[in-house]
Amino acid sequence: MRRIAMWLLMISVCGSAAAQTEEEINVVARTLGVMNAEDADHEEFEDMIYLLRHPLDINRASRSELESVRLFSQFQIASLLDYRERHGCIMSMTELSSVDGFGSQKVQSLKPFIVLEPVMTERTGERLRGELNGRTSLKMIGSNSPVLHYSIRGKLSCYGKMSINMSVSREYDSPRWSPSSYSAAFTWTHRYGKVLVGDFNARFGQGLCMWNSSFLSVKSSPSSYMRRATGISPSYSYNSAYPIRGVAADFRLKRWKLSCFAYSPDLKDIDVSWNSMIICPAANITRYFRFGHMGITHYVHFSDLAGGDFRIPQMKSSYDFSVCVDGVNLFGETMYDWVLKKPAALAGMETSFGEYFTFASMARFLPLSDEHGASVSGEVLKNGHDALLYADVVYHPQGRSGAEAVQIKTQGKWEWHINDVFCTELRISERIRTWERTVKTDVRTDLNVDSGDWEYSCRFNISKSKGIGLLGYAEVSYMFDDLVRLYLRQGFFGIDNWDDRIYVYERDAPGNFNVPAFYGRGLWSSVYVSWKIARCGSLYVRASYTSYPFMRQNKKPGKAELKLQFLLHL
Repeated sequence: MRRIAMWLLMISVCGSAAAQTEEEINVVARTLGVMNAEDADHEEFEDMIYLLRHPLDINRASRSELESVRLFSQFQIASLLDYRERHGCIMSMTELSSVDGFGSQKVQSLKPFIVLEPVMTERTGERLRGELNGRTSLKMIGSNSPVLHYSIRGKLSCYGKMSINMSVSREYDSPRWSPSSYSAAFTWTHRYGKVLVGDFNARFGQGLCMWNSSFLSVKSSPSSYMRRATGISPSYSYNSAYPIRGVAADFRLKRWKLSCFAYSPDLKDIDVSWNSMIICPAANITRYFRFGHMGITHYVHFSDLAGGDFRIPQMKSSYDFSVCVDGVNLFGETMYDWVLKKPAALAGMETSFGEYFTFASMARFLPLSDEHGASVSGEVLKNGHDALLYADVVYHPQGRSGAEAVQIKTQGKWEWHINDVFCTELRISERIRTWERTVKTDVRTDLNVDSGDWEYSCRFNISKSKGIGLLGYAEVSYMFDDLVRLYLRQGFFGIDNWDDRIYVYERDAPGNFNVPAFYGRGLWSSVYVSWKIARCGSLYVRASYTSYPFMRQNKKPGKAELKLQFLLHL
């Protein structure tokens, strides 16, 4: 009876045009330097989807704004600012490709995220701009009572000088109906810098000293090897676990920038004890050049200052640089931990040979995380073909068991745009390591058909480690008058061992990064609808049901989920 009710609910749903299309998903994954959306970082993917909805005007963008979007190297930012100062506004993508450090291939990858608007035109809505985004979801597993999750996120900016970001959410496992997490940030921007109070991100250099999210997993695309540091930036995420909470400011003087901030992990706890609060101050000074930059970062962790138990469990200093020499981007960072008395370093290069081939390599020495490694990546884009090869070798001096351990990972991708309608992809990855399950092979093939209002896609995935895992799905979508987009997906999976699990990106509303792991034997279905309601906002609805009818033992109950999200444009 529950299954029938669920299907009736899914059939009755009608609803946006701003859905995450297959092309948008591929564009974001390619920009982040991962082969699959399943491999992307949660917050990075969310930021890129937001940037797709709100492209950056590079004729007006300041250096800080250009840094914050993580699309440009320091050399490209310096070239762009210098070109604007000398020649004025950039009027076309062709003109942008002639700017030093850019090329036709780079501009092609930037097109979805940028706009070129002449400065002399007057923009509407410049004084006050904002949006309000709310989402809720209902999940039911077996005969258990349904559990509720909800989030509300809002953003308001005034004159481009002040902005307020806020979000509240309640997780599924929260014992109370009231919100279980809060996030807010106030930013005041001036021509000489900005001041920020609340939740923010602090990301400097290549991330060895200060980068408030996971980052050391090497990505496959050559363009992702050199990390684009964003410095201090306000957080605009549903997830309050990633940002840090405190006060920050940065100041600019010609080619110098000084960033200072202090935060405390205890501020995220409502019942914080002020007598034992941890305080973490940090500072960065960066010097920009025409062909790159260099910076110094220092971070200190103070414990229990008010309680009298003065300790410094962490203190780190680092030096980072990037430079472009004859089209070759060189980058690196060295770091020293003053408490553990251990150094760390990484260095790499990225370059293009001609117009179609890009190559990158990187070596890393990270004794703090018991990891030393090297990786190489090459990509060819030509005549509708996109071929990529990537290899990474990691050496662990101690490993999990205390003994030496080695892992070798290789990935290959071939994407062929046969014409404007058909596109096929083949992706193969191989992982060999000296502990636990030594070998894991994953092969995936996709076929996408875009015939205007109708889109079709199908996937077949094989994974082999302890056993063999199989997964496949077919999806169809239809666009109604550029206002409503409807997606229907039906899939199957047969995976008897957890080591063979397969991750699949599930289409969801903006700000929702949904990548479940499939394990067991069963079927899943989903309906996703997005509806653009005039200019006032957009409505998103997602309903899904997963069942396990083919499991012979250890049978699992079915799972149903319903999500609603409304985005209000102010």
